[in-house]
Amino acid sequence: MHQFVKKPGRIIFRWAYPYLIRYKILRSVLEEFVAIAGGCPKGKDPFEWVQNRRFRRLYWDVLLKHRLPLAVEFEMNSLCNRRCSYCPNVHQARPKGFLDLSLYKKLIDELALYKYRGYIIPNFYGEPLLDERIDQFVQYARKVLPSSIILINTNADFLSVDRFYQLVEAGVDIFLISQHDPTPSAAIQELSRLIDKHPNLGEKINIVNWTSASRVLSSRGGLIDDDRIAYMSKTGCFRSRRATLTFDGDLIICCEDFLAEYIYGNINDQDFIQLWKLSLSHRREIFLGNYTEPICRTCAGLSPLLSERETSIRRSGEQVRVVGC
Repeated sequence: MHQFVKKPGRIIFRWAYPYLIRYKILRSVLEEFVAIAGGCPKGKDPFEWVQNRRFRRLYWDVLLKHRLPLAVEFEMNSLCNRRCSYCPNVHQARPKGFLDLSLYKKLIDELALYKYRGYIIPNFYGEPLLDERIDQFVQYARKVLPSSIILINTNADFLSVDRFYQLVEAGVDIFLISQHDPTPSAAIQELSRLIDKHPNLGEKINIVNWTSASRVLSSRGGLIDDDRIAYMSKTGCFRSRRATLTFDGDLIICCEDFLAEYIYGNINDQDFIQLWKLSLSHRREIFLGNYTEPICRTCAGLSPLLSERETSIRRSGEQVRVVGC
């Protein structure tokens, strides 16, 4: 005669269910999933859009605590041929420098040990196509990290159609092209015609008009003043999940830190993964909206935009180690 046996999982759920309802955790989770299903843009990480702090804490502690960064952004070179009003380099250029090729290979090789599948982005505030080594950098990343997504941010001033195909052949997956003039440049117009002729290339080329009145801008940690600025969410910042490296190997707080003032450490002295893990407790607080650093508070609109920082952009850039690292 068959005898019904209660499953342990069912017993645990029945015991935990009243407590989940009591503390509204289950309700919060369901509400956020509904919000995600209805409002998360295609291709975006849905958890960048979760606003409930309780759920964000649970998500980080359960799923993100031991994960690699969503993207690894590194300053291959610090040079840029433009001076845009919505970029800090309109006031002061980044120190001139180039990421050493051997240090870059060390970084990529280390990521390969962990079978990294995230984004590889070879720029900070510089124009990557000004660096003649770009093909070599892309080819190495594609060879060693075959499952990664290589994305290039560029103003396209040096991106002809032939150059586009060369870089695609080298291994670039996506070109994020910034239009900095009201009228598209000749290069952008040529690439637009290429997309019209070959619609499938639209998956590789994304053109963003930064001069548009509807374009939302960041204050770059308080260094830029523009009517189109939208402040970071006070419930947490998704940039905490991305790693940003300067040309000299510093792992900094995020891509908004133009002056590289907030440093976790340097990959010349420590392994990248080791530094990343050391920074996670601090990044968790940023992810949850516990903004203690001045740059974060300014970026979230909790501190004045330029009043305390407008003079710092003209100084040499005193480096400040992040608290708790």
